[in-house]
Amino acid sequence: MGTVQTTVIAIFMASFYRSFLTFSETLKRNTERNIILRTAESSIHIGNSIKSLINQIDGMICRTEIRSMKWREQEPVLNLECKRCGFESIQVAAPDGKAKSTMGYEENLKDKDCFKAINNETYISEPIVRDYDGKTVVLFSAPIQDKDDRVVGVLVAHMDIQFLFNIMQNMRLEEIGYGFIINREGKLL
Repeated sequence: MGTVQTTVIAIFMASFYRSFLTFSETLKRNTERNIILRTAESSIHIGNSIKSLINQIDGMICRTEIRSMKWREQEPVLNLECKRCGFESIQVAAPDGKAKSTMGYEENLKDKDCFKAINNETYISEPIVRDYDGKTVVLFSAPIQDKDDRVVGVLVAHMDIQFLFNIMQNMRLEEIGYGFIINREGKLL
């Protein structure tokens, strides 16, 4: 009887162990799949948030006051747009690169990547540290066209990097998981 009991217990233990391994592997696969799905959803959410900002900029550059390339007409509109859209500041650059900012300063953008919009294309920077205040921002730039659709300038909107972190904060994975942002080179931001 002792041998039979031992055999039954051994079979039970082997079956239990096998069930445990199967359950463990299934749980692992499901968790990995859920993490991948959650990451894809988060990526779509961030992409939609960025598209929304681009749409707001596209709306700005179509306004008559902005297309005029007269700072006296642009500045009050841009100040309101900063408040409405959450941009920290907005610059408008002429074709020679000379730019004025809603923060009251002037600089030449001709040699900066954000000025690429002068070639009639929208540009989004990676997070950069601004020279004059050390703040990390993302730059969104778009061409300003006149009524004849000629590029007459560039609008550059500065968005504090915190907007990305605020989006990420709401994308936690259960109580222990969290997301992070990396650039194209794989560096942690």
